Amino acid sequence: MPLADPTLEAIVSKAMASIHPQLPPPISAVSFPHFAAHIDAVVTNSWKDSTLAGYQLSMNQFLTFCSANNIHSSFTLPANEFLLCAFATFEASSRSGGAIANNMSGIQAWHILNGVHYQGGIRLAYTIHGAQWATPADSKCLPVLLSPLTCLSSCIPTSHPSNLLDATCLAAADCATWGQAHLGKFLPVSQAKFSPHYFPTVANLCPISTTGCSRMLFLPWSKTACKCSEDLFLGCQHTPSDLIASLDNHLSINPLLPCLHLFAYLGPSGSLVPLTKQKFLSRCNDVWSQHGYPAISGHSF
Repeated sequence: MPLADPTLEAIVSKAMASIHPQLPPPISAVSFPHFAAHIDAVVTNSWKDSTLAGYQLSMNQFLTFCSANNIHSSFTLPANEFLLCAFATFEASSRSGGAIANNMSGIQAWHILNGVHYQGGIRLAYTIHGAQWATPADSKCLPVLLSPLTCLSSCIPTSHPSNLLDATCLAAADCATWGQAHLGKFLPVSQAKFSPHYFPTVANLCPISTTGCSRMLFLPWSKTACKCSEDLFLGCQHTPSDLIASLDNHLSINPLLPCLHLFAYLGPSGSLVPLTKQKFLSRCNDVWSQHGYPAISGHSF
């Protein structure tokens, strides 16, 4: 049987093979694992640990959604834009547009960390934008008003040395509310995350500067001011939740050095520890729940 005539493709392929030796495998994480490990470590520094922890929750919600809808895991990473839009649309009926956008940022970070292309495009952008108009009314954070703040000041005894945590929580609540400052400017997410470069210390609290006993507080870092410091005015209030009175009481029963966190307190172990967001919110919500007030989040301050 005669041999088949070689095709043009076969001839060209044979000619090229004779001219160019076989190339090594492409440069990738597989061929250069030591580069991959270093890149991963550097890329991870693009987000704070607290941000990555929140993104982990977003990724878990996305995977739960895929599993509930019988979507094979091979289609989740990378996820195409249709799947991303489907997930965003699914959340539109129960979550705010901002929460959905944050979830999509978490999924995008997941793709980046795994070195795969994120396929979210203009259709996903419009889906997220549309979700903002479908935000349910009960998903918005309610602000902390005077009534629950007064309840906090009247329901927890703060002047006794055994109530060091309560005194600190009340001072933080009053300062955040009347000072109109985000809670993140005052309290770290964990005790290990406290740093005088980011959170106020006792030394940052200026002496009384007015006849009304108001004070200035120097904030070493502000997210909204692009890492620049700012001064916060703490004005005396003629209410039971006066921030100057609660702050003075806190500092009188908690023996704090100038270099320590302004909202540190003497813990059960006998050591001074920074007040964290979680500890603060847990104590405030515990008091408010006993008096019929709804639970609040850190964004309410």
